[in-house]
Amino acid sequence: ELIHDRWNCLYHPLCGISPLTALTGAIAQAKAIADNSTTFFAKGARPSGVLIAPTKLDPLSAARLKTDAANFKSGEILIAELGMKYESVSTSAVDAAVIEQLGWTEEKVCEVLGMPISILNSSKQPPYANAEASQLQYKSQCLEPHLVSIATCLGEGLDLPSYLTLEFDDTLLIWMDTLTRVQAAQAATSAGVLSPNEARSEWFGLGPVPGGETPYRQQQDWPLSTLAKRDPPSVPAAPQVTAAPDEEEVEA
Repeated sequence: ELIHDRWNCLYHPLCGISPLTALTGAIAQAKAIADNSTTFFAKGARPSGVLIAPTKLDPLSAARLKTDAANFKSGEILIAELGMKYESVSTSAVDAAVIEQLGWTEEKVCEVLGMPISILNSSKQPPYANAEASQLQYKSQCLEPHLVSIATCLGEGLDLPSYLTLEFDDTLLIWMDTLTRVQAAQAATSAGVLSPNEARSEWFGLGPVPGGETPYRQQQDWPLSTLAKRDPPSVPAAPQVTAAPDEEEVEA
């Protein structure tokens, strides 16, 4: 039997499309730009051009100039005669906006794969201070759909019982900065969610210490079941208000 994990089923429910298919145009454009840039800079970063003569050349002069131009190497000085001048017929790298075109290719790759552009291009870092948010975005958008799909397909393909599940251990994909790890460990241990040894292993990769196997809570914290067994507080009786005596009664 075959466990088929499909992705991007655009035209048939059993036939998926690879991201490389969606990136065919962007990859072809990037390759063409790279090949053209290699040829361009191999010629001394000088655009291709033509020699224009003010008058018509005789066949012998034209053949000689053609031979000289064919043997011309980058860095050499071409001596033009008969008032000829050189004019460029190709676009320079600046005019062609090569950098912008390559940047568009990066954005297209990140868009198709669901990857943050800061992972592919380190010069485009996110505005936040640490890289944890970028790593979380990479995990949730780029990796998580495939991990969940693979685990689901394996569970269904292997016909696992309902009490067994498959999950990927992705804890090592997210490694927070030191301050965030300390704050997370402190919050988890203070809330009694994790024991000190579990927090040490989870966020710092450290071994256990004696007495750190049990989660701790403060002494004044009581279980809700114990608090529910207490008698409800009694409502004090309202004080009786006596009327003030009249002036005549006071004089009498």
